[in-house]
Amino acid sequence: MDNRIVKSPAQKDYLNFWKRAFLLNTAIPAIVDEFDVATQRVAATPAIQAKYVTPEMEVKYINYPKITNIPLALIKCPGLKITCPVKKGQNCTLIFSQRSIDNFLLDGQIHAPFDGNNPQYCSIRCMDLTDAMCFPG
Repeated sequence: MDNRIVKSPAQKDYLNFWKRAFLLNTAIPAIVDEFDVATQRVAATPAIQAKYVTPEMEVKYINYPKITNIPLALIKCPGLKITCPVKKGQNCTLIFSQRSIDNFLLDGQIHAPFDGNNPQYCSIRCMDLTDAMCFPG
């Protein structure tokens, strides 16, 4: 952090809060790169770039990486399933789960998040790019 700009501990706390908050993902428009009909999974690239401020206080914009293995969110229930043709280049919205969805995707049942049980190494994955769900259109 540049000491010429940060004048007080409160300013430092404020900047640190926002630096961490910008790591959380909620929703973003994206473009479909691939669609697997058999698994109903999508690979997509977020369509808005991330803003990055260098240590030299230069503003740069960088592309998010392509996100893979994203479950397609469509209406499904016993006896009813709505299908939707998804094509490369199509727009979609990615919504990011509050916690990791890895274990849930295995069988759709209630699970602990896939964060590990060892408190020494355990981190809470929260609104991460890898926990996206794709809503086409």
